[in-house]
Amino acid sequence: MSHSNDADYQGGAAAAAAEGVALRDKEHLAYYRVFRQVFPGGEVPGLPRHSSDPCPKCGYQLSTPTQTFCVTCGHYDPELRTRHEKKQA
Repeated sequence: MSHSNDADYQGGAAAAAAEGVALRDKEHLAYYRVFRQVFPGGEVPGLPRHSSDPCPKCGYQLSTPTQTFCVTCGHYDPELRTRHEKKQA
């Protein structure tokens, strides 16, 4: 993996945002690029996107109702389910 400079990161983050993905940092951009090489169309077999319970940062379906860590993009939010429950109320 090559290291990313600031301009490269800004361009990569903008491209990811256009695809509905929020990147955290340059390391996340490097992993996102690998993800896009493996899944060029962004379609992951068996993993829906923007379904009933999506990750707020990448849109891929979370695995369980109690999950606070997205196994697809790595987003972690200990209050994710608290906010989720408040939305349903």
